[in-house]
This record gives sequence, structure tokens and C-alpha cells, in this order.
Amino acid sequence: MLTDNAYNWHVISLDYRGYGHSTGSPSEDGLITDASTLVDFAINTIGIPPSRILLLGQSLGTAVSSAVAEKFSRERGIDFAGVVLVASFSSLPTMLANYSLGGVVPLLKPLGVCPPVLRFFLGFVVDKWKSLDRLADLTAQTRARDGRLRLSLVHAVNDRDIPSVESVKIFEAVARASLEDGGGSDEATFMELKDDRTDIRGDNAFKITWKEKDIIITHEQFAYGGE
Repeated sequence: MLTDNAYNWHVISLDYRGYGHSTGSPSEDGLITDASTLVDFAINTIGIPPSRILLLGQSLGTAVSSAVAEKFSRERGIDFAGVVLVASFSSLPTMLANYSLGGVVPLLKPLGVCPPVLRFFLGFVVDKWKSLDRLADLTAQTRARDGRLRLSLVHAVNDRDIPSVESVKIFEAVARASLEDGGGSDEATFMELKDDRTDIRGDNAFKITWKEKDIIITHEQFAYGGE
């Protein structure tokens, strides 16, 4: 735990099971349980209201943060101060299907010419981490109960591990889920709305600010990012 008394900020993190100093073996359900327990500790033991808690995840952490945000929304109707996802991915199988080692050497992508073979290999992926589905559900739940959501997606085009198009997929899914018709608008209408809300900031760089009711979704893409 890190604390900055000057600004009354606190950073609380943990080693997931099987990582760092934590024992056990990692799994999707296990990591979600670990993170949920930490959030419960912050809310119920320390006494920090959800309105002051921001969930931040990077890479695999984005999948965990997404799952926790959706879980607390679905089970308790809790809205957090915000959810920030840096280098997120739509789902693990989808990302692996297009993954390139070091951003150069494609691993499973060549199998795309034969979908049954690709599906066979991806069938061995145990933990799916369906962040796109979870975030779309979170957005729909929030809209249905007139809740509050602040979701930020951040990605760099030169990311060698997770392609920036993964954040594009997530943004479009959650933006559609925020609409009154649940994303039933035709493609042309949706893309026109998206273009109107996009601020181009250079080659391969932009910021989209999408607001519906008390739901604000931002998607920032940069040409280059740091490790």
C-alpha cells in the first residue's frame, strides 16, 4: 500500500495467487476472487466508499479489473469512481488468434485460413477472460439502473504484446451497450456518432469521448507507449 497524504491518495495492490510472494496456482476464478477480496477490504474494513475507488489494470490486470467491476455492479449495484484499462484485450482466445511474438512473428494467425484447426487449438485455452462481454454487460447494467460509469481505455499502437485493435473492439462494444437501443443502431449511424466524438491528435493517435446519460467512456490511442 502506498499513501500520499498531501493529496489523500492511496494505492492498494496485491500479488495474485501464484505470483510474487503469494502461494497457490493462478486461475481466472481465483484471480477474480483475490481482487474482489481486496476491494471488499478497502470498502468494508478500511471504510473507503466505492465513489472514491478507481480500478486500474494493465495487460492481464485489465481483465481482472473488468471482471471485478462487472461483478460488483451485477451483485451489489456498486459504481466505482472509475475503471482505467491500459492495454486491454477483448478475450484471451481472440487475442491469441492474432498474437505475434514480439509484434513480428505470428503464432496462431496462419491457422486462420483453416478456422476448424484454429478453433481446435484455442479450445485448449482454459481461462477465457471475456473482458469485452463483461464490460458490455457492465455498461448495460449501469444504464438500466441509471447508475454512473467512468470507463477509460488507453492503448499504444506500438504495443508488441497486445494489439491496439483489441481496445477498439472493446470500445465499440461498450459504446453500443450504452445506447438506448442496446446497440441496435445500424452500422452507419453508429460510426457517424463515433466520428463526431473523435478528436484526432496525430498519426495513429486520437481520443474518443462517448457520453450517454451518466456513462462516460473514453478511448485514448497513442502512436507510442512506454514499457
